Amino acid sequence: MAEWALVLTVGTTADPLKKAVEEAKAEAERENASLFVLLLYGRPLPNQDRDPFQVAAEVRQHAENLGLKVKPCEISEPEDLDVCLDEMRSLLQRISNADKVIVNYIHWRNKSDVRCYRPRSINDLVRR
Repeated sequence: MAEWALVLTVGTTADPLKKAVEEAKAEAERENASLFVLLLYGRPLPNQDRDPFQVAAEVRQHAENLGLKVKPCEISEPEDLDVCLDEMRSLLQRISNADKVIVNYIHWRNKSDVRCYRPRSINDLVRR
């Protein structure tokens, strides 16, 4: 069975992330693949309405209720591009053996956002 990884960056809204989990799970099932979900989040900004940690917990519960394995991962300095890239490289290195990696196809607003990579290009990113 093929193994897929879904990497999502978490902000203040859970619903689009839940939908992404559902869609990726359905696609993985059609392809007879297993799916693993990684949730990346940073510390909340002052006066932020929804704490990314709370949103990550909500999405995690939703994914686990669908029978998926989930790992939350905190980006220590989400406003520092170098830190985001280093932590994303480390994360991608850990999942580079996946047959397919889907990275944050929901939005492109945060510095930690990356798009979709196939494993061979992940290895290129990790080596940089």
